Amino acid sequence: MISTIDKLGRIVIPKAIRDEAGWQPGSPLELRYRYGVLEISSVGAEETDSKFEKRGTVWVALPAVEAPPLDAKMVDSMIEGIQESGVRDLTNGPR
Repeated sequence: MISTIDKLGRIVIPKAIRDEAGWQPGSPLELRYRYGVLEISSVGAEETDSKFEKRGTVWVALPAVEAPPLDAKMVDSMIEGIQESGVRDLTNGPR
């Protein structure tokens, strides 16, 4: 998708992307610029006030912000995006 920057430096993130990412007005986002690519990601639990809960002998980090549950369509979309990007796996990087 293509977007433009307005006079104040703002970029509109298309609704389809905001919906898929679960971003609402006021959602904290992290922006990084590397090698000509602007990366936008949700601020993770490690960057917000996390809560931890002990389950048996294991401590589990709970999200600070409620995230929508994954459904089959979302998982299929993520897998397709990874395959199209040429990533073999998370440790070896691009092909």
